[in-house]
Amino acid sequence: MINKYLLTFLSVFLPLLVGSIGTYYLKNDLTPVVASCLATLVFIVLNRLVYRTNKNDALIFCGSFISMGNIGNEYELVLATFISTLAFIYLKDKLQGYGGKLGTIAFIGCFASLITELF
Repeated sequence: MINKYLLTFLSVFLPLLVGSIGTYYLKNDLTPVVASCLATLVFIVLNRLVYRTNKNDALIFCGSFISMGNIGNEYELVLATFISTLAFIYLKDKLQGYGGKLGTIAFIGCFASLITELF
């Protein structure tokens, strides 16, 4: 039986990873903003067509913010996404009503990934 905490983690991590990977690879040919918009649009439309829900839209959008920064390789991207997942789970209720929550969560993951790269 899957632990409920693992299930919660995966339900946040996978949409974040989809958005961040899509933007990461599109960013090679497009500007980061256009890559983020395109990846978010494509994955949200697919999410609504396949699963007929909109509950992962914000997570996909937040994942695209992770890749808009200067991420060096795929390992740093997965690490930043992992840390952003933990930040999202912890801060979800604490940042309720504040603007910029998704960008702040993406920044926390990218900054922590950068710090671990320095050591």
